[in-house]
Amino acid sequence: MTLINDITSIDAFIAQKFPSAHMFKQTAPLKPDANTFVTQLQNDRRTTETNVSWRTEREYQIVYFGASAQDVLAKMDELSSAIYSVKVIDKIYADSFAYGMPFKSAEGVYASVGILTAITREMKSMAAYENADKIMHVNIRI
Repeated sequence: MTLINDITSIDAFIAQKFPSAHMFKQTAPLKPDANTFVTQLQNDRRTTETNVSWRTEREYQIVYFGASAQDVLAKMDELSSAIYSVKVIDKIYADSFAYGMPFKSAEGVYASVGILTAITREMKSMAAYENADKIMHVNIRI
């Protein structure tokens, strides 16, 4: 899966849980309204696991803007519970989710920043050989 597909999948998951919320990808609005989520990539780390696969670990910032600190805490807690109850969001393994204390933004809305650590595994593309069907082909004669 590509990075954009992953962000889209996470947004779709959040939108399903909170259908009335406004959703933004990668860039927060200049003046966010209450009931707004923003999903952004924070970090991307890749490691080789085997000769034929690699592991991608990404951290996504999920920011929620709400009308009050209580509203923000309630939504982030509900999102956290939803993530841990499914653990897999469209082929993305949700390793952990943590969020911080709400703060009041300059625009007057409250916000909290959450970090979703997600893991995917992908296969390396391998060359196909014309005579691959002849490898390990054994005829037994009796």
